[in-house]
Formats: sequence, structure tokens, C-alpha cells
Amino acid sequence: MKLENQVTNVELSNKLHELGVTEPSLFFRDSTKSKEEDIEFWGKPDYCPDNVACYTTAELGELLPNGIDYIITTTKCANRWLCRCEHIKGAFREILHEEWDETEANARAKCLIYLLENNLLIVKK
Repeated sequence: MKLENQVTNVELSNKLHELGVTEPSLFFRDSTKSKEEDIEFWGKPDYCPDNVACYTTAELGELLPNGIDYIITTTKCANRWLCRCEHIKGAFREILHEEWDETEANARAKCLIYLLENNLLIVKK
């Protein structure tokens, strides 16, 4: 599998960067003007303000809320990935948002962007 299919694409990586997500990632692009395939590897998680992180599925799993108030699930259906965010209200679970994409990383990134843009999650600085 190509590395580009295992990390967030250029558009979503840039959007997360724009929203202030600066958590370290093993992979990055030099700037918001980089191409899809311009992915570099640090060897260890690191962050430089000019770099745009290319998050893996596992890294996004750490960024997405999961626990007392929210449950995040990802499922592969018909060659596409579904990322679902559910809000827990007592004994009930309400589907808050769903995103589909061809890669799991992009589906998770779209859910994270939704939560950030709707002030349901705050970026730790």
C-alpha cells in the first residue's frame, strides 16, 4: 500500500494544520504547498511550525475523543471507510456525525475536523 493511502491527504492535513492541530506525527510535508506524494519521515515524532503533519490512522485515534462523552468507531464497508462519532447521553448513544472516505485516515481526519469546526473538541496547545 502506498504511503499516501496510509496518512491524511494534502487537503485534510492542511485543514488540520489551519485548525491548530500540532500534535507530533511520524510523517509530514514541508508546507501547505506540498504535493500529495511529498511525504517525509522523521524517524521519531517531532513538530516544526512550518511542517504539515500527515497523520496515520493510529495517530488520529489518539487525537479523537473516546470515552465518557464520545465513542469513535471506524468500519470498512464496500471498499470505503466509515468513521462515526457518537455522543453518549446516559444509557443512550446518539450519532453525532459520520464521514466516509476511501482511506481510514481521511475518514478519521474528516470527523476530527467536524468536531473542531463545531467547537465540540478543543485543540490542546
